Amino acid sequence: LTSEIDTALSGKLSTTSKAVGSDVTTGTEDTKYVTAKAIKDAAVDLGAWTAYTPTLINITKGDGTLTAYYCRIGKTIHFKIKFVLGSTSAIGTTPVFSLPIGAASSDINSSVVLSDANVGLYIGTLEQSAFNAIPKAIGSSGNYTNFVGITATVPFTWASTDYIQISGTYEAA
Repeated sequence: LTSEIDTALSGKLSTTSKAVGSDVTTGTEDTKYVTAKAIKDAAVDLGAWTAYTPTLINITKGDGTLTAYYCRIGKTIHFKIKFVLGSTSAIGTTPVFSLPIGAASSDINSSVVLSDANVGLYIGTLEQSAFNAIPKAIGSSGNYTNFVGITATVPFTWASTDYIQISGTYEAA
């Protein structure tokens, strides 16, 4: 546990933090003890969101807006991506967004929203590989729902101000 704490605190202690604690038995200060304030100050950066630029496959960004962030806590990666189409943007067959950090498996908890501006929202899911997130629409076939590949016209005809919004959590490789 000590090495994990040392790693977590490495380079994160504020110069104004009192990092040296006291031996509770003798009351003397000793560098082998760390104060709760020092740990709290160091933990402020844990879970901070970091911007990244996903690689796009079968998507023409054009003048669209792409925002993506991720947060790493241990081996857990939380990420969010939003792509708003502009007038020169296009969605092709099976659009793909790269993940910020490689995944340990294809297990991912995700949320996908596909927005047809001024018409409605569609829910989706992600198909995930070790390095990519592939959004899918949720369609219906008879009495059951199924995953449907996104194309230029599925689940609707993509146009300016439509968007794909993805968020998810997975284990880093």
